[in-house]
Amino acid sequence: MSAGKSVTLFIPTFAAGGAERVTINLAAALTATGHKVTILTQRPDGPLVNTIPPNIAVATLGGNRSLLSFLPLMRYMQRAKPDVFIANMGHGNIISLWARTLAKMPMRLLCCQHSLLSAETKAHKNWQYKILPLLYRIFLPWADGIVAVSNAVAVDLAETAHIPLDKITVIYNPIVGPDFAEKSRQKNSHPWFAENAPPVILGIGRLSEEKDFTTLIKAFALARKNKDLRLVILGEGSKRSELQQLAKQLGIDEYVLLPGFQPNPLPFIRNAALVAVSSHYEGMSNVVVEALACGTNIVSTNCGGPPEILEAGRYGKLVPVGDDTAMATAMLETLDHPQDATLLRQRGIHFTFERAAGLYTQLF
Repeated sequence: MSAGKSVTLFIPTFAAGGAERVTINLAAALTATGHKVTILTQRPDGPLVNTIPPNIAVATLGGNRSLLSFLPLMRYMQRAKPDVFIANMGHGNIISLWARTLAKMPMRLLCCQHSLLSAETKAHKNWQYKILPLLYRIFLPWADGIVAVSNAVAVDLAETAHIPLDKITVIYNPIVGPDFAEKSRQKNSHPWFAENAPPVILGIGRLSEEKDFTTLIKAFALARKNKDLRLVILGEGSKRSELQQLAKQLGIDEYVLLPGFQPNPLPFIRNAALVAVSSHYEGMSNVVVEALACGTNIVSTNCGGPPEILEAGRYGKLVPVGDDTAMATAMLETLDHPQDATLLRQRGIHFTFERAAGLYTQLF
């Protein structure tokens, strides 16, 4: 490959989200291929901050709001002079484009879209998100490259922001790194995952509206009428008490566990009988890829990225969004007739650090 570049990846925080985890993975992948990488953030806090490899520099802008950070961002660009700047998230993309224009720097700037823009805009009530499609329409053409994390995201972005589809490059998230197998083999000592324990259904994600764990809990309650099962949901968020109350109302609270955010969810995934994705929308779904790479069976809603990763149901059952009956049926059928783990792993290892780093480097 050509000589390594100086690369900055911009992510607002290290919150427990998919885009944040992917940014850290991409930083590691690019570093391994010879680039000098810095992760730039507004605030160096959040549960993922401790997962950043020690050989990756972290720089901080300060401030709480993306739209107000473009002046500090401009000064960073002038001082650091990266060859390549990779922006992430809606408003992070916009202010990066503004800052480069004001800084008058010759760097190459890539903007990454991680979620379905139409669904994200609809889900958020505040005006900052409502104007995002318009801001994208006006300013995204300034970017040197536009990256979408799935074909579903690319098509949605093109339609919602009126950007030509051929101007968008699809690069799947880097999920399977060199230490993936080692991380997955770490011990999971919770008794529910013991060898002879009842099967565990696993959900992972922020306890928020768009992940729709309400439907998953209702589906689990229906499935439990036919089979002795346990449900574990990893993550934190505003819906925790509401979900716990729902489990209690359904009389299944002793079979439902919410152990909070886990920096390494892979041992849970590897030891689960089934991973269930109940989201209203997903740009790609890192959890689906992690499950595939662990050889764990999957049931997912038909919600953007997952059907693409699962190849329209070849690697896991797909159900309508919000349909607890369909999800319960699919979970029971999958538990009774699981897919071959080797086949799933063969699909999962398609989403490697190395592959993503190579495709990003082509855009450099």
